[in-house]
Amino acid sequence: MIWTTWEKIGIDRQACAWFIKRFVDADAVFEFIPRDAAIEDAEYSFDTPTSKWTHKQGHSTFYMFVKAYAPKDTVLKKMAEIIDGADTANDILPPPEAYGLEAICIGIRSFCGDDYQALEKSAVVFDGLYEYLKGR
Repeated sequence: MIWTTWEKIGIDRQACAWFIKRFVDADAVFEFIPRDAAIEDAEYSFDTPTSKWTHKQGHSTFYMFVKAYAPKDTVLKKMAEIIDGADTANDILPPPEAYGLEAICIGIRSFCGDDYQALEKSAVVFDGLYEYLKGR
């Protein structure tokens, strides 16, 4: 399936793409569009206002994917808390990993030539975070 989101991906969209490839659609292909472009298929788009998969109830899009597809996976729940802490504004103190993860994702986006390369590089980070959290 082709999944669409805005270009210049940040932490939430990087994490969502990782989640989609790992837990939802191993054959997923991603398309990145400008913010002013119309989303044609809300079912297979994410982290845009008109997408089925977007921020809700103060939580990140990644959190919404975890809630729908892996609600009993405690490691993914921990990841969702970290990504929420980095990507959403709330009055709850984020987990300590949130700031570092956000900085890494911003750095990846900055040095990569395009969003496809950023997805490839950030997937390693999310794989590492997932493994790290398994042992906690």
